[in-house]
Amino acid sequence: MKNLLKVVEHTADEDSSSEEEEEEEEEDVQDLVDEFDDGAPEHDSLTNIIRPHQNLLKIKIKGASGGAGTDVARCKVCGATDHRAGFAGATYVDCPNKPCYLCKLPGHTTVSCPFKVMQGHGCTPAYSSKDSLSASLMAALRIRELGTGGAASMHPGIRNPSLKKMPRYQVDAAIYKILARRCCSLEFHPSRHNLVISGDKKGGVAIWDFDKVHERTVYSNVHSCLCNQVKVLSWVDSMACCTSSSDGTVKLTDLDTGFSRLLVDLNPQGWTEGGPFSMVYGCTADASHGTIYAGDSDGRLHMLDPRSNNTRSMSFQAHKKDKIVSVDVHPLNPNIIMTAGNDRSAKLFDVRAIPWGPTDLQDVAGSSPRGADVTTGSASGKQQSGRHASASGGAGSSLRGELANMVHTKVVNSAYFSPITGRKILTTCQDNRIRVWDNLLDVNSPPSREIVHSNDFNRYLTPFRAEWDPKDYLEERFIVGRYISEDYNGKALHPIDIMDASTACLLQVG
Repeated sequence: MKNLLKVVEHTADEDSSSEEEEEEEEEDVQDLVDEFDDGAPEHDSLTNIIRPHQNLLKIKIKGASGGAGTDVARCKVCGATDHRAGFAGATYVDCPNKPCYLCKLPGHTTVSCPFKVMQGHGCTPAYSSKDSLSASLMAALRIRELGTGGAASMHPGIRNPSLKKMPRYQVDAAIYKILARRCCSLEFHPSRHNLVISGDKKGGVAIWDFDKVHERTVYSNVHSCLCNQVKVLSWVDSMACCTSSSDGTVKLTDLDTGFSRLLVDLNPQGWTEGGPFSMVYGCTADASHGTIYAGDSDGRLHMLDPRSNNTRSMSFQAHKKDKIVSVDVHPLNPNIIMTAGNDRSAKLFDVRAIPWGPTDLQDVAGSSPRGADVTTGSASGKQQSGRHASASGGAGSSLRGELANMVHTKVVNSAYFSPITGRKILTTCQDNRIRVWDNLLDVNSPPSREIVHSNDFNRYLTPFRAEWDPKDYLEERFIVGRYISEDYNGKALHPIDIMDASTACLLQVG
């Protein structure tokens, strides 16, 4: 079976929200222009719509001499006029008044950054091949977990796993436009490996058979705006797909027919100016419990039953009033879930201890579920205390059901358990760091490895998310997109990196 690359790039971070909103508005205006330009009567109507707004804002550009209308080149980073920063071809030119754009540390540029020049710089490998004791202990642990050598596997889906190093990926490059707008989510079908399911900015969902290249199916009206997550629910039906959207809904879609069934709508009254409005971002599914977990824009975690016709959800204030952009379920213990979001944290929860409560859809935005306290998540309102886990260690208050809180320095794009044993944790942060915890039981300590990687960006893109390779039984390889480009025969291309989580080394560039 071919080794396939999977890159899921999803929701945006809070640090660039203002720029994102501006570019979203520009794109929406351009959509409106394109629609009206198709016919003369519509063009006249568009003129009447835009003209009253032309006098609302007047801008005068002053040059160095103070004269109006002078066009002066300025640094996009600090605004100075004596230099420029940004990409010059495939090379990023740093602003001399700011730290290195890659590692965020002063004293060098991106080109000479030691984290770029030397692979694995600043990281301690999980174990050395020369350390026979560590190597033998790791081998014994994998045998116990995966069931090699005649032992029973801890993972029910594993049969005769190979603990050999995986071969290099076969990368087939092509450009084929499937969706009408920017891709916001991507998922390989778990059993039909030739199918890729994706969602776009306008709420469309596409199914692409890449073996046949030109065979695709697009359902353009599943949602009314960004389709933030797609997740195939093979335990419901082989072609059942759960999708979450910025329109505040979670839907179950039949990929064969395109029929969608509403699971929850956080905005039953629709959008009103100045009124509450919630969006749904990260979502995942748990086959053993038959549930779907989804995170919204107000830090609330929702639990849904796709088998029920009831469109109400049970929810819990898991994070501060910021987006939950990533939700993941432990592969061996479905009672353990992990969430991550814009409050700069990744958290572990025991779903059995969470004080779930019915969501009050009349006031869902900016408020907690009825009967649950925002600070503690407890129905009684009494504050709970416990130990926090953070990137630097520490203690603090915790929510009921919260097992750990891995604090980061910026927005966390994603947080995932390793796919086979769930023993490792991989997080992607907007501080240009990918963090790895080698042992789930050690999350109260700093991460085992902080890998410097180009994750942040100064334009509106679908954020990068490092994901484990589900075919790697060693649970070492992960795949992630990169912002800072490489020079390929004079062209600047943004690559997909395949990296080793145990050594922080780059294995392959796609």
